[in-house]
Parts: sequence; C-alpha cells; structure tokens
Amino acid sequence: MVYSRDRRCNMQERRIYMTSMDYKRLAGIVQALKNSRSGKGPQLESLSHDLENAVIVSPADIPANVVTMNSTVRFIDLSTGEENTYTIVFPADADMEKKRISVFAPIGSALIGESVGNTISCITPKGEVRLKVCEVVYQPEASGVYQ
Repeated sequence: MVYSRDRRCNMQERRIYMTSMDYKRLAGIVQALKNSRSGKGPQLESLSHDLENAVIVSPADIPANVVTMNSTVRFIDLSTGEENTYTIVFPADADMEKKRISVFAPIGSALIGESVGNTISCITPKGEVRLKVCEVVYQPEASGVYQ
C-alpha cells in the first residue's frame, strides 16, 4: 500500500515517528515560518500536519529503521527506478552537491519519520513521485548521538 504524506491525495494517511528533540526543533522552525511573511505553502503545511500527528518518542527509543534528522537514507523512485542516498538536514545545512537535503524540501519532508520498507507519495516541482525507503544507512540515535 502507498501512504500519502500530501493531504491532497486520496490515499491512506498514517502516523510517523519522531524524536522529541527533532519535534521540538522542527515545530519551532515551522511556527517561526508561519509567523513570517513566507509562512505559506504546501511543504510547510504538510510538515506542520505531520508534526501534529507524529508519534513522539525519546531519542533513545526511536527504532533504528526510522528516518530522523541527520539520518542518511537510501530510497528508490518507483517511477524511474533511480536509487538515491541523501542525508535529511535542517535548512541551513542543506547542500545538494553533498547530498544533504532540507527537511523542508518535498522529498526531505516526505522521508522524515518514515521506516524502511515504506512506500510514500509526495509532490515535487516535477510532479508526483513514489518513493520506497530501502535503508537507513546512518541514524544518529542508533549510533548514540542525541542531537
């Protein structure tokens, strides 16, 4: 089954897992953006919705197969068969040349909180894409790094 992280799609919605530390930082950024002039847009709304519905756990209790902030995740685009590996980062740390994608980018916000094996759909500037999470190559919490 494909799960949608975009409320505009008529697919089954589900909850994601997030560490309390990631939640606190992301919620603060989302609120600051909502209070600013640039606080509109589908990505901000989608991430805000995800935060409202996330299952919040302590960093020590997050499963190792869940994509958290600063995790490196390998996924496949099911439409093209293209495989990619990116690290999900906060906006200030984004650098596409280094394969560091912002959590506020469509693919970054779609992957955060997802687990290995999940297939998700998200809307990008190039249209809708379906992604399958293949592997969490690195997760800070699984390595004992609590940020």
